[in-house]
Amino acid sequence: MRKLAALIAFAFGTLVLASACGGGGGAIGKIQTAGRQYSMTKVEVGDRFPLGCSDTRCAVGPPDCSSCLQRLKDGHQVLAVWVTESQGERDDLYYLCVQPEAEEEQIYIAASGGAQSPCTEIVSFWVEEIGRQRALLFTPPASAHGFTLFVQGNPPVDLGK
Repeated sequence: MRKLAALIAFAFGTLVLASACGGGGGAIGKIQTAGRQYSMTKVEVGDRFPLGCSDTRCAVGPPDCSSCLQRLKDGHQVLAVWVTESQGERDDLYYLCVQPEAEEEQIYIAASGGAQSPCTEIVSFWVEEIGRQRALLFTPPASAHGFTLFVQGNPPVDLGK
């Protein structure tokens, strides 16, 4: 009986972590880069990341919210685009997000009102049964909505938020 209870607790914990870290669901779009193809699995918008983190001062931090890696500026929100990757020659998504070689290579989102926000961070989590989950993070104005994702060489993707 004790083993069954432990197994149920483990399974539930894995599902909760997968949900909290963007796991599950089908692809909502794809990003093709020179090195790999990535599937977008989830889009989240909130006042901190991960969503539901109890530390209201935290914008970007680990899933357990034990520390803050970045503070959210007043008047902004966090938009996370969760991605999984296929195998490929190289993992170039980080560079397109954080360190593009040229300005036109920068990944960004645009709101329906025209406000643009560049990708500011890419974070990674390991989720049992799912593997590595990554999120592209953007910090658009809090009043912005109706986002579209732009990645050079790919058609614009309506993010539905």
